[in-house]
Amino acid sequence: MKLRSQQALWDYMSFYKINTGYALAKRAGILPGTANFLVQGHRDSCSSRTALAIEQALSCPPGFLFVPAGRRARG
Repeated sequence: MKLRSQQALWDYMSFYKINTGYALAKRAGILPGTANFLVQGHRDSCSSRTALAIEQALSCPPGFLFVPAGRRARG
């Protein structure tokens, strides 16, 4: 899955007062390394399981933050 927008991820994290990739990982139940890379912008893709866990942890609609890797992100 490909991250649509780094800014959208940061905005959702800010809303929930999540300041670090580690805190996001803990809330989503995923590996801290993956979350850190996504938050810091070193990566823009992850597994579908990780994407779903992050979207659920941030209470955003499915498919809002991530799109399948073969598609172009809009916006």
